[in-house]
Amino acid sequence: MSFCAIILAAGDGAGMKSSRPKVMCEILGEPMISWVIDSVRAAGLEDDKIGIVAGCGADTVKEYLSAKGSFPVFLQKERRQRKCLTRARISSFSAETRPS
Repeated sequence: MSFCAIILAAGDGAGMKSSRPKVMCEILGEPMISWVIDSVRAAGLEDDKIGIVAGCGADTVKEYLSAKGSFPVFLQKERRQRKCLTRARISSFSAETRPS
């Protein structure tokens, strides 16, 4: 069985009182998304099986990601509920990486 991960990284950070995208806010000197990516990699997934859904501040997130690895990035153009995003994004992965 193959697995993939979808990291929902489209939050605007307003609730954290930050002008940065939520996933770019730092914890112990590293952006939050870095901790999540490192955890997913530690679970054994390669970068091409880690999809990132970016929205608010997508350019900042993409720039950071390009230095961290090579990930498929999906752009959230409008705000929706998380479960709708997850269903839509899973179909973007190939049949080999899509969970069954």
